[in-house]
Amino acid sequence: MDNMDDVNHFEVLILAMLNALNDEENYLVPVESRNLDSYQARIAHNVILRSKSIRSKSNDPNPGLSMNLFFFAAIHVCQNLISSHSFADNHCRIMAIACDMFYRLDGSVKDRWGPPLLPVRCTEIWQLIPSERSEKAQLFLLDWEKQNSFLSHLVSRGYRKGLYLGLWEIGRALEHPIEEGCTQLMRCRVRVAVEWIMNCGDLLLAAMSDQKDSPNKAMRPGPIYGEGLPYLSPDRWEFWKKRLAEFQVKFHLHDETRERVAAVLELMQAPSECEKRNSSLERAIKEQLEIVATKERPKAT
Repeated sequence: MDNMDDVNHFEVLILAMLNALNDEENYLVPVESRNLDSYQARIAHNVILRSKSIRSKSNDPNPGLSMNLFFFAAIHVCQNLISSHSFADNHCRIMAIACDMFYRLDGSVKDRWGPPLLPVRCTEIWQLIPSERSEKAQLFLLDWEKQNSFLSHLVSRGYRKGLYLGLWEIGRALEHPIEEGCTQLMRCRVRVAVEWIMNCGDLLLAAMSDQKDSPNKAMRPGPIYGEGLPYLSPDRWEFWKKRLAEFQVKFHLHDETRERVAAVLELMQAPSECEKRNSSLERAIKEQLEIVATKERPKAT
């Protein structure tokens, strides 16, 4: 941000996104009557509409909302969600859907996952990875969980370059010893690993089955699994299942986390469910985009 107008514009943009997420109209339809994918796609489009209604007061000759700005604001929105883990995850999913739809609606973009600063921003975020020094920094750990929830949903929507970050997080949680006295850090890492597997299970298993070693050190196995073993192997997937089952039984996890671990273990028995879920969401997004296109078509005279 080069000047105060840009900073103010960014803050107003974040507020507009949060207002779209929390709009009272979102809750008029009873929960039991909602098709979750269609419901979230509609809210995601509302996020885009609210965002595009904000205009920068700077001297930028092209004041249109850029993908980079939209993505950065989406990250900040997810960081500022104040709610339970499951509710925050739903909002992170909506923001990832909004990013996906925003790229599709921008006719000037050939590669919808190609905003030049996206990989840079992801790298910057992962420089702040939690460590034992973060044990008492509860807000930082919560922010980390929400950032991973958002990015894992973004990867499931097509940003495949970010998958190695999920492999890194799962490895840190399940393949390394637990630091003594770091209960909160352990819980955070388990929740993050669960989110990645829950949202990208089919992609992760496909990567594990590729049987090709990757030069990316982020994918290197941890010592509990076995350093020096192949980076990508179905055996590693099976090891994750075993470790998650151990966490479920041996470690003191909060009820919500324990339920999430149980759900992801069930999913890992049938990872194709991830693909089915993503296909269902893709249909809902296309339906929402078609509704938008129909409204924007000029009426016949």
